[in-house]
Amino acid sequence: MDTVPYAFVDFVTELLTHWSIGELVNIRAWTEIAQVHKQERRSYGINFWCTEQGVQGAFIRAYSGPSPYLNVKEVLKTERRFLRIWHFANTESIKPPRDQKRLLTFKYDQLAKLEKFIVSHSYAHLSVYNKKLQPSLLNAFFRKVYFTAGISLTNNCPLAADFVKDQMEHSTTLLHVNLRKKWDPSMLPYIKKFCLRPNVMLFRSASVEFTLDVPFVQELMDVWRTDGEFKRIVHFARTPEIAEYMKSIMQQDGAQYVLIDKAARKVAHYTEESDQAHFSLHGYSRCYLCPPSVLLTISSS
Repeated sequence: MDTVPYAFVDFVTELLTHWSIGELVNIRAWTEIAQVHKQERRSYGINFWCTEQGVQGAFIRAYSGPSPYLNVKEVLKTERRFLRIWHFANTESIKPPRDQKRLLTFKYDQLAKLEKFIVSHSYAHLSVYNKKLQPSLLNAFFRKVYFTAGISLTNNCPLAADFVKDQMEHSTTLLHVNLRKKWDPSMLPYIKKFCLRPNVMLFRSASVEFTLDVPFVQELMDVWRTDGEFKRIVHFARTPEIAEYMKSIMQQDGAQYVLIDKAARKVAHYTEESDQAHFSLHGYSRCYLCPPSVLLTISSS
């Protein structure tokens, strides 16, 4: 059992969309491997601290253990066979305490020195909006790392659109794409293709901020029904025309979805009043009051 490559176990668990092998296959050898994998795998996140002056540094954030933030040298002492970087994000609110400046682990201009380490251990989430940080990370990840859970980006560099298209086309387990602020409408066909692509057990979804019209939404619904994959749609109504169109299909084809207008956003999160804004599938729950300025969220089984 000790000779089983962790990369292989990672691949299998990712293929099964993050469900542990033990929950799906009742074979003792596999369940033992899954248990070892769960116990030994060490997950970290990298938070880039950004200010108006640019990227000041980064923290290595541990998802388990007594201390949430670690020095990068301490992390590198961990056997790399068991280490994964779960999440990349930039932040303006988290900064090192005055007495813990050592946690400012590396500067922006030193990012290239860690590029090989970052690329070889990246895994699930990418959420980067900073204009100075985004080009460096996207260039490092482009066609080398395919995220398995979700990517959330603004269109802050020339590579951003190509990066998102490549992720949607080639990542076998990518579940969600969140495009914030201004993107070219030419992205819409790629988003539609991504959401309609079959996935194992979980649904794919995309959040966009484009100004959508009824013909596009209607086309998507027609394709969905024709392919037999029309299962659910969650829509934040922003125009009366689209809202009326969505209401007109509420009773058709057994569609399951939640229709929310701007007024619903005033409802408190995760309360009885917001039950209609929650959707749960196989234990995965999401609050659809949270995404800002989302015009349309589409998902497919």
